[in-house]
Amino acid sequence: MEVKRAVHVAVVVGMAAVLGLAGCTGAPAPDQGSQAGPAQSEPAKKTVEQKAAELYRGVLADPMAYFGHLEEQGLAEGVSFEYALVEATGDDVPELLVRASGTSDLWNGIMEIMPFAVSDDGSELVVPSVWLNEGVAGAGGFRGSVSASAYGDGLLVSETSSGSGEGTVWRYTWDDAARPQRIVCDTQIGSDSMAARLVENELVTIDWVSYAPGKTDLDELEDVAALEAGEWKPTEDLLEKDPADAARELGLIVLTGSVHQLDNQGIADLQGVENPNPGSTGLGMSAVLQLDGPTTVTAMSGDGMGSREGEAKLVMLDREASELDWGGYQGQHMTVAIDPTLLRWPSDTSLPLGEPSVARGGVAVLAVGE
Repeated sequence: MEVKRAVHVAVVVGMAAVLGLAGCTGAPAPDQGSQAGPAQSEPAKKTVEQKAAELYRGVLADPMAYFGHLEEQGLAEGVSFEYALVEATGDDVPELLVRASGTSDLWNGIMEIMPFAVSDDGSELVVPSVWLNEGVAGAGGFRGSVSASAYGDGLLVSETSSGSGEGTVWRYTWDDAARPQRIVCDTQIGSDSMAARLVENELVTIDWVSYAPGKTDLDELEDVAALEAGEWKPTEDLLEKDPADAARELGLIVLTGSVHQLDNQGIADLQGVENPNPGSTGLGMSAVLQLDGPTTVTAMSGDGMGSREGEAKLVMLDREASELDWGGYQGQHMTVAIDPTLLRWPSDTSLPLGEPSVARGGVAVLAVGE
């Protein structure tokens, strides 16, 4: 996953010249002219890691410059900060996460995280367009966590309602400032979904470091110094296994195709059939995966009695898809992993006609644009 980065090239022009005259009494004088003086070495160019470390120290020196909304919300008093370096964009330069927290009476048990990155050449700071929430709310039922990816693929943001037990795992990336988070998998507390288990296996706990802006000597932060020296390494080795292979090992079905968010009439048009339920064209939208080609899959029978094999061209991913959930994938090619025990052939004329549907929590997005 690449971060959109701007590259700037600096050109150093010019070299000093020294004019000298040489002469000596009693000896033939050489021709007068100019001679180049000692070569002046250009200053060593900073590495991408050195430039990133410098930019990150600037953020850590004054984090409130980026958490200005805390003052507007009356949360700045007594705020404390932590930071972490995490590999999340598939390159050798880690991203900087800064976490702010405060007293429970003001913050309701929630912390805020801002994820920073740098441009490809390390010359510019990529400031996040949103902040991420983590913690357990004292009121409101929110439970959330932010984890690193075992594949170095963005950040995994989990949100769960303590009331319903339903939740969602999102992947935060830096490739789209307007929509930095996209759904990975729906979850349910107590569910034994293999898709959710696959995502859980990708979660890596972030090691946070406490520090005090204006008091802590930023030059003594070991991991930032290691980054500057080109020696920073993740605390855990990133997995080299293909996520699709990991999914197959768990028994999941791996499918590729293009995502469409459509109403019932749109799905019927996509299939090239008459809408069998013309009175159900309401405003509800569904997310369907149009497979790259007819694919043989094994899914549960419509009556729930055993399973059967059949050919699928479409798969219903979500019958109640919101713009926040699947809208960001509209028209994009993706690879998904599906729990076969939560994939079912239809027993009625629901759309897509004759095609299988996935129950909530049964699908995980593995890759996009591949």
